[in-house]
Amino acid sequence: MSSWPEWTLPSNEELLLLAKITIPYIRFLHPDIVRAVVDDNEDRREVWGVRLAERGIEPSGYLWERSACAFPGVRRYEGKERAGWKNHQGVEALDDNTYPKEIWSFVFRGERFAKQGPEGYSLAHLADHKKYKNRGNHEFDMAEQGLLLAFPGLYTSIANTVYMPIGLIRPTDFAFSLRNLIQRKANAIYGSFCKLLPPHLSIRGGETDSWSLDSFGWHDAVGTTEHVPAFLEYRNKEMERLLSK
Repeated sequence: MSSWPEWTLPSNEELLLLAKITIPYIRFLHPDIVRAVVDDNEDRREVWGVRLAERGIEPSGYLWERSACAFPGVRRYEGKERAGWKNHQGVEALDDNTYPKEIWSFVFRGERFAKQGPEGYSLAHLADHKKYKNRGNHEFDMAEQGLLLAFPGLYTSIANTVYMPIGLIRPTDFAFSLRNLIQRKANAIYGSFCKLLPPHLSIRGGETDSWSLDSFGWHDAVGTTEHVPAFLEYRNKEMERLLSK
């Protein structure tokens, strides 16, 4: 049987060059925005945790301490769920990648997301949130082996999303050095008040000094808190609707 040819992969130096090109175009939300959601989660975590548990949903998958999950109980559909996700009758709400964009839309437009995002840009998640092909055991350090890796709360976590040019998403999706770099930057921006990952997971350090955060030209975090109260009012009403279904 014939085998596939072995084609050359990019070297570390070439990936570093790609990172230099990519990094200036990545947009993180301003930390004050993320802090507001984290603080609101802490105020509501106990009550929401009880109501999630009553629906058969494990609260720790969404609301670990200082989590930035915007919509606990909402996750992305997986596998065979895709065909019928709108009619899903399970305990969790399935979504077609709209809920993670709501905070961005409120910050910049003052209203809910309406199909169209910033031109030429698309939302990207920094850490995997689904079970299928989850890379957590390869990308993160674990305090204890054998614990849960897939955390659906990362799907709507506003500390786990960035906007970046559509043409640059695929390289960052599959190059660990580049993904790790962006994850470390998110932790540097939000880590003093937010736990980006559940307690038993931690982001790995950079491989070499060439991949240190200071070696790249990052864009300033974007957005203001002007419309955050409107977002929190909307999301809390939406949470009440979802938890009452």
